[in-house]
Amino acid sequence: MKPKNIYIFGLPRSGTTWIGKIFDSHPNTLLRHEPDTVHPTTKFPFVMSSWDIDAYLDAAREYLKKRVLDRQLRCVAGKPYFTKNYRNSFTEKMRRLYILGAQGVDALSRGAIERKISIPDMIDRRGNVVNILKSVDSVGRVPLFARACPEDQFIYIVRHPCGVVGSKLRGKKLGKIGSATAYLDWLKFDYAVESKLTERDLNTWTGLETAAWGWTLFNDYVLRLADDLPNIHIVNYDRLCSIPMEGAKSIFQKSGLPWHPQTEKYINDCISNDPNTAAGYYSTQQNPKTAANRWRAELSDEEVAEILSVCENSPRCMAIFGTKQRL
Repeated sequence: MKPKNIYIFGLPRSGTTWIGKIFDSHPNTLLRHEPDTVHPTTKFPFVMSSWDIDAYLDAAREYLKKRVLDRQLRCVAGKPYFTKNYRNSFTEKMRRLYILGAQGVDALSRGAIERKISIPDMIDRRGNVVNILKSVDSVGRVPLFARACPEDQFIYIVRHPCGVVGSKLRGKKLGKIGSATAYLDWLKFDYAVESKLTERDLNTWTGLETAAWGWTLFNDYVLRLADDLPNIHIVNYDRLCSIPMEGAKSIFQKSGLPWHPQTEKYINDCISNDPNTAAGYYSTQQNPKTAANRWRAELSDEEVAEILSVCENSPRCMAIFGTKQRL
């Protein structure tokens, strides 16, 4: 049975782009890369209390169904490109040339058109296209989206907190991302209420504490509601990186997507990369074990202890990295 739309969510630096490319490697899928950053909405909040979800179901469904159709350059997945069953060799080449030309014009305009120019899908054989949407911006909306679209599948990625925080700290040093920021909306989360967090807490946290608390609050929120939403599948990123082929097959099976040799080749290409070779900060072709475990060499024992002192207070979050690991 052909699956409905598949949505991939996770906090920034949780491996969502790489897992998005795993899904993109299937010849019947069409990936939209973070279209919610191109088309933000104020019809429902980024963060909401669990008891407020029902008020936004209709608006969320309408919004999400539109986003899987977005075609802006910013929403088109980058390299590597994969052969698709719904395009012939000519249309595939034409589309890639179209993307290359648009990227060139965008570079000349210093990024002024990547959110405006649309890239045609060039679908010449219909009926087997599975829409995939990847996002790091709407994590606080995942339970809302899953409840609003029960016929669709949601992949929610959880990475070890030290991996996420370590990557963010490295990104700040490299000038790739800004400092971690805490927002007042975070106080709406159930766990924030239970922890009696205040605005003063948010304002006094260090960058490391902010990143650790953000990891805890968002993941706790999704995980505590996921048990009642069978269309949300929790993926342990670190375990996936340790057994990428088996893990990817498991995710595909739960998503209703058949396995394909092209996906197997992409994963094997990643596995075969030299684990000692430095990869770009946003690379989707690095060795997965290296990517998952880089934090172990980058963070000090004191930093690790500080991160875990925040995160380990949420049993829902830390259970993912205990004996009850799930894919």
